[in-house]
Amino acid sequence: MPGAQWLELLCRHIPDRFEHLVWYVGWYSTRVRGEQARKAVPGAAVQAPEDGQVIAARARSAWARLIHKVYEVDPLECPKCGAPMQVIALIDGAEVIRRILEHLAREDYNHHRPHSSLGHLTPIEFAKQGQGTASGTAKL
Repeated sequence: MPGAQWLELLCRHIPDRFEHLVWYVGWYSTRVRGEQARKAVPGAAVQAPEDGQVIAARARSAWARLIHKVYEVDPLECPKCGAPMQVIALIDGAEVIRRILEHLAREDYNHHRPHSSLGHLTPIEFAKQGQGTASGTAKL
């Protein structure tokens, strides 16, 4: 048998990328194992959760894990005492969020927090000076 023909026959057995050639039949097949599992457990105990429940459960754990990964702070742990916290409300109304942010900005932020982009001035001091641009930017 010529080498090229042998190589062609060999290449037929190499699977494409992300394809597998192991097939389970008989006792080891997925269908048979699923039937065995249903027989072993009573019918009332085997109930698949609804899609919405599965997605919600993944989302509940994902946001806290991602915040912990990025900021290296556990958002569900009290920063003062270290006790576990729970989410008790979700605010998603644009008007409510705007009012909360305006209240926070009025209360403390604009009076006591200088910022480098404002020439190390607080936003109120920067506004009182009447500057049109932040420090480090050119006026045109």
